[in-house]
Amino acid sequence: MANLRVTLDGKALKSLSDKKSNDVNPQYSPDGSQIVFRSYPKSGSTNAVITMMNADGSNRQALSDPTGNAVNPAWSPDKGLIAYQSNLKSSSAVYVYQISSKQTRQVTDTNAPTWTCNGSTMVYTSVVNGTAQLFQTAAPPIDAKPVNTADASQLTGDNATNQNPENFPAVEDASNRSKEK
Repeated sequence: MANLRVTLDGKALKSLSDKKSNDVNPQYSPDGSQIVFRSYPKSGSTNAVITMMNADGSNRQALSDPTGNAVNPAWSPDKGLIAYQSNLKSSSAVYVYQISSKQTRQVTDTNAPTWTCNGSTMVYTSVVNGTAQLFQTAAPPIDAKPVNTADASQLTGDNATNQNPENFPAVEDASNRSKEK
């Protein structure tokens, strides 16, 4: 599957793929200037690599270590960080790539990252007592050690399976709204 860019009038198509890999799961940055996606090489390794490029297809660069299979890329609302899940160290873990420093940090030993709207707090899934629950933790600083789930803030705690949070809300005030009269 190739990444294609279509103009609003639907007339111009441009392939954004490098034709050397299968590129899937594109996510535009919050300002629309860049795209992050999973890239599977057509030969050799079967691991997906999280890759970023400009919205016009230029400046393509791999962000994740190709020795791990990386999935679920998610932009922070401020466009400064990209969270993703990888099995780089044999089991699934959440990593954050900082665009300005080009550094990567393992944040947790869990999966399915996304962001709150403040841009520095990450929400992820972790299994507690056999049930998937949602947690949150700060992603920066980039040089910090991984967070133990016991030290993160647990957002859910019921018997339901709570997993795979997606996207950040435009406004994070739903729990603070009063009932309309």
